[in-house]
Amino acid sequence: INIYAHWAIVTFAFSLHSMTFGATRRETAFGLGGVLASLVTVYFTFRRAPLLAVALLAVVYAALIGRRRRQFVVSMLIAALLVGGVLVTDPRYAQRIATIAQAGDLTNVGEDAQRVMQIGIRILRDHWVLGIGIGNLMIYSVDVFGTPRWLPHNIYLEFADELGIGGLAIFLAFVGTALARGWRSYRAHLGRGDLRRASLSASSLAALLALLLAGFFQPIRFDFFIYVLAAMNSLAWEFTRPLQVDDAPAEAATALPATSP
Repeated sequence: INIYAHWAIVTFAFSLHSMTFGATRRETAFGLGGVLASLVTVYFTFRRAPLLAVALLAVVYAALIGRRRRQFVVSMLIAALLVGGVLVTDPRYAQRIATIAQAGDLTNVGEDAQRVMQIGIRILRDHWVLGIGIGNLMIYSVDVFGTPRWLPHNIYLEFADELGIGGLAIFLAFVGTALARGWRSYRAHLGRGDLRRASLSASSLAALLALLLAGFFQPIRFDFFIYVLAAMNSLAWEFTRPLQVDDAPAEAATALPATSP
């Protein structure tokens, strides 16, 4: 179920791009269909983290590029009305969303997931330098604390438990570099007035941020979604840089003064 929810986050991002900057009506309609399919998938998976991630994604994309297109604004208003209608007509789902704050309350150990989160914090406190070793978290929690073979629902806590603060720092540097390169690609395309490519970079950037938010609530460190999107953000900058490099020699030639032989 989690896999479908995480795929929905990714497809939602690039469906927004296709819907907002579709080259043809067919592509725009395809993007709109992808947006609706992603939201329906998130609804049926009954997960809270993907809903938060999709909301963050829409806000980031709107701030970067979407607000420049009327169809995006209209579509998001319609989506907000649909989500509001679901919360009104389905009290069970509304109650599920209302428990997001409770899930983050580590002082309440009434739920097994919160107890496991507290265990993850205790492991980090005891093994914060080098961790307990990659892949050992579930075994350690069973042997030492007597819990089922569960993981803390937090990707950052899992990295820190298994690899120590050094391993967590490497992961944060990895995703931070990818985000920085995606941002530079977005800024470069926006500076050239290429809104379609800027939108594609913004979609990739927003999707990675959304998955990193979902990682606060889901054990997804072994899933490939984050790493694929990090690579896409990095490649976006690699595909952008040659345009700047090609312009550099011409600018340099015009800037050099003429010299006599």
